Amino acid sequence: MQDLGRSYLRRAFDAGDLSKPLLLEQPFSLRVDGLRLTGRIDRVDRHSDGSYEVIDYKTGSAKRAAELQRDLQLGVYALAAREVFRFDPLSLSYYYLETSERVTVDKPQDRLDEDRQTIVKVAEGIRAELFVARPDRMKCGGCDFRLLCPSAAV
Repeated sequence: MQDLGRSYLRRAFDAGDLSKPLLLEQPFSLRVDGLRLTGRIDRVDRHSDGSYEVIDYKTGSAKRAAELQRDLQLGVYALAAREVFRFDPLSLSYYYLETSERVTVDKPQDRLDEDRQTIVKVAEGIRAELFVARPDRMKCGGCDFRLLCPSAAV
């Protein structure tokens, strides 16, 4: 992981794109319908036009923006950026360290409303102790419970 970070910094420096972030590893506490979500945003930049960009660093292969429309993590970050920090206008991006690819995702208000509903549904499931297994060879292969889990896909 450190090598990926160094590579990113070297490429950004060489490209002249090593701007100073407004925030790094910024913790937040967000209220959603009586629930409290806490997290940490990797990076927030403020651009010369006054807009803000939330950037989350990722390893692995880049996904298309259309695939990421339903990404709940970006939805939580967008809600926190707007409601906790009052950042507006706002763009949301994943930056893939291995490929130096930035994928910016649009999260219109109706999508954020759906994300908010998803957060509430997930919380209700947790309270009811409903943890439906979703076997996946990649995820199950790295899970500490794979030898005990009847649903493990390994």
